Amino acid sequence: MVTLALREKDGIRNLFGPLFRLRAAPGWYGLAFVFWFVVAGVALGIGALFGQPFPNIGGFPWWSLLPVFITMLLSNVWEEIGWRGFALPRLQEKYTDLAIVFIMGLLWSVWHLPLMLDPSSPMSDLPWYGEVLFSLSLTVIYTWLYRNTGRSLFFVSVFHAMSNTVAFALAELGVFVTSYLFVVGVTTAVAVAIILMYSPRRFARP
Repeated sequence: MVTLALREKDGIRNLFGPLFRLRAAPGWYGLAFVFWFVVAGVALGIGALFGQPFPNIGGFPWWSLLPVFITMLLSNVWEEIGWRGFALPRLQEKYTDLAIVFIMGLLWSVWHLPLMLDPSSPMSDLPWYGEVLFSLSLTVIYTWLYRNTGRSLFFVSVFHAMSNTVAFALAELGVFVTSYLFVVGVTTAVAVAIILMYSPRRFARP
């Protein structure tokens, strides 16, 4: 509705077209699908070093995550059309990528506030400061992924769906809350590495 109200030339095509940008190096496919399993594994390992119980991952029905992933993909894609499809390109016309992290990251944190305040949501048991730091760190990674895959919404949508799929698995294993700050810590470390490797102005090589 906003795109139509702005009356931009090819606005609708530009909004949905990036969903079908599938050309990228194989490594970006691997990152989109595997990243969150690696982060969860590292976080659980660190948690075990600090005395957290390590879940019985061997008995988990991993095949059951396929329908969860498909469901998440069909729902998360709409969020990505808004954040990365509509908002991010317009913010990049005026701000550096690092500035966008604070603008979009804090807005994204507010976006999740209803879930944080809903007692029936698993997110209600998470510390607010962890959620804010997580949103900021994720915004770094999403912006980096978006830039380096040719502004593709396909990769960020898969990445988003995989994050929620792995979160579902952690919840089913009973360690969603206890592992959360460790997951945030690993994600933040990745985000800091991206900022240090690239220019704060643009999270991509020229």
